[in-house]
Amino acid sequence: MQLIKAKSKRSDIEVVSQLAVKKPTPVIESGPQKLPVYPTTAQDKAAQFGHWLTPKEAQNELMNRVNVFISKRADGILTMLTAPKIGKTLGYLVPLLLNAASKPLMLLTNDESLQIQQRELVQKIAKLLDIRVQVATLYDASDYIDVAIFNQLCQRTEDTAQVQFFKARVLVWLTQTNTGLLHEIQVGASNIPLIDEIRSDASGLFFKRAQATVDASDVLIMNFETYFNQANTLLTARHLKKWPVVTMETPNQFVSDLEAFYHVSIDLKALQNSLKSIVNQEIVGLTHKQRLFIKQSVGEALKLIRQIYQSQHTVTNLKRIERLLIIISRLSEVLQISGHSSLPREWQSVKQQLAKVRRLQQQTVIENQIDETLVNDQKAIIYHYRVPITYAYHNMFINHIHKLLVISEYLDTKISEFLRDTPENMTVERDFIHNDTQAISLFQLGKTSPILHLQAMTQKNIGEIVVIVPDIERVNHWYQKLRHVITTEYNLVAEGITGSLEKIQRQSHSEQPNIVILTPKVLTTMWLRDQELPRIVVVPERSVWQPVSRLALVLTEMQRHPAALLVTQLNAMQRHRFKSQLKIISNLNHKQNLITQYDHILNDF
Repeated sequence: MQLIKAKSKRSDIEVVSQLAVKKPTPVIESGPQKLPVYPTTAQDKAAQFGHWLTPKEAQNELMNRVNVFISKRADGILTMLTAPKIGKTLGYLVPLLLNAASKPLMLLTNDESLQIQQRELVQKIAKLLDIRVQVATLYDASDYIDVAIFNQLCQRTEDTAQVQFFKARVLVWLTQTNTGLLHEIQVGASNIPLIDEIRSDASGLFFKRAQATVDASDVLIMNFETYFNQANTLLTARHLKKWPVVTMETPNQFVSDLEAFYHVSIDLKALQNSLKSIVNQEIVGLTHKQRLFIKQSVGEALKLIRQIYQSQHTVTNLKRIERLLIIISRLSEVLQISGHSSLPREWQSVKQQLAKVRRLQQQTVIENQIDETLVNDQKAIIYHYRVPITYAYHNMFINHIHKLLVISEYLDTKISEFLRDTPENMTVERDFIHNDTQAISLFQLGKTSPILHLQAMTQKNIGEIVVIVPDIERVNHWYQKLRHVITTEYNLVAEGITGSLEKIQRQSHSEQPNIVILTPKVLTTMWLRDQELPRIVVVPERSVWQPVSRLALVLTEMQRHPAALLVTQLNAMQRHRFKSQLKIISNLNHKQNLITQYDHILNDF
């Protein structure tokens, strides 16, 4: 395979490891500068930003709340729920960029499209306000290509035509990419093992470029796992002990990512069976020396497994597991060299497990757990090692941050409580930013049966209607009541009866004439699945609103729609607390024909 070489001296191309690679964009350090004064009122913001930004009142409130928080001297955490479509990303970026003490600013999210939006907004704000801001996005080293390794693989001629064609694609891509991120070329290449072979480590060209850019930048954008891996290195490079401000969006993924980062699970029984299977196989193409190596390695690995079974000493067993995984990794290399293509499934995650074991060996507090279960009718003995999640949060995350700003349209109660469990030296605050300009229409049920309301609403196709009831038992109750009285074209769908919640959400469509009966669990899972509540929500039982924060979630979600209707019964306290988000329909008469009245209301839907 011929390598691509530049025929002429192009200024944007350099040759690295005999391959033509696009040169990096020069890094320009911002340095000290005088920043504009933060505009506190909506009028001041409009004057400063001109026609480019006309903040809504909710966005203006968010900006001011963030500005107050980051201006305080004390370390702290602020969790903020926001109404949808108020421009929250711009809302927190403006005060952060206008505060010199917030830099270097760390932006954390697992949403790649949001990362792109953050980067573009930072650059737009900097240009608008005429301030110098360098922004950079960093990924883990393994997300980048290793040019040197790829060059070696280019010399390999025995690969299939599909792999050779993929190499050609990569060669062309290397002359075009600014980042070297492998996910840029993974379209159509997900089943090609070469992707994993050319992953970089910390010494790779593109990763070192990205790290150098981050070291000189004012705003750093990362996903959670990259932050866990790189935060301490980046702090040391800047001679800092703590990040001034860390902003987190998509927080519901944070806890599970943190837990996974400091947790490894090893199915010893599966590894034991696969090792015995390998040594008993007649593998063609092996030299005598390779056969001897496999026999000795398998013998040592099986001995290590027996020692792990017999010991309960965590530190010693982790060392044994590390050695076991190293042996399996080397066995994999020998078998692949010999042309043995079908490695045991249990061996495919060995590299990731080895990295986690080594990470855990550096920790002082480790929990262990042994699970014996059946997997595909086979006995599994799974050893778990983990850092306690609260310990990891306090010692590996929050203790390295002066101010943590958590902003989301949804924050699960358990996640919120976890994030707010901080050391005593940190202040803990929370707030909610309403969108007062878009109120939800509320029709009080009163003494009228919810069934009559549903019968009236379904006389015309107004899209999907969700009925939220307290628990699965009540789902069945309302399903049995409604299945005999809804005579229109609407279908009846019920959680746990016509399908699981996950199946219902996969098949949900706003244009389908369905009445969907669900438990409040939907208020958690819809955020994880990037789905919405429909415009019409019926809550026939008041106990759903316990805790009352659940009402805030429903109203916030319904504000996504230009017109939405909530049919339920709220008490005076609830109506007063959420009065800015509610528009109570008072011109309906419960004694008159509901079909006629709903026909009038739903004309606007």
